Amino acid sequence: FGTDWNGRSEAMTPLREAKLWNRCEFYSQWNDPAALKKEEYLAALANTVFIPCPEGVNAETFRFYEALQAGCIPLVVKSKRNEAWLKWVSKYIPLMTLTSWEDALRVMVTLLTKPETLEIYRSQVIRGWMTWSATLQEQASQWLNA
Repeated sequence: FGTDWNGRSEAMTPLREAKLWNRCEFYSQWNDPAALKKEEYLAALANTVFIPCPEGVNAETFRFYEALQAGCIPLVVKSKRNEAWLKWVSKYIPLMTLTSWEDALRVMVTLLTKPETLEIYRSQVIRGWMTWSATLQEQASQWLNA
């Protein structure tokens, strides 16, 4: 669920055509009236394993953090623009290096056919996020109280 800018829907054609999603929607603008309401969006996240996280205004996107907070596996395709950010994030969270959305599809299909491996990886991602998130919160608190 998100805006269809920077060619997102076209770039993610391999994922959309695979029909592994219950729903996949692109909107014409930020805060589009057709977009899901908060409760419906959170319910969709709660029933999702993988979340594609195409680049946003910056190299990163808030969808990456939403995916982690919801206990999902974020799918991020490496690019020159996000390479430094991914390297930094991967110090804390064991992300798979994806080179294309076709590559992301192969990873999804492989993990979905190996449920035990999928859950091990998902647990590692969630554990990494929880540890990193707690560290960031502590650092922010220390900075604010200095």
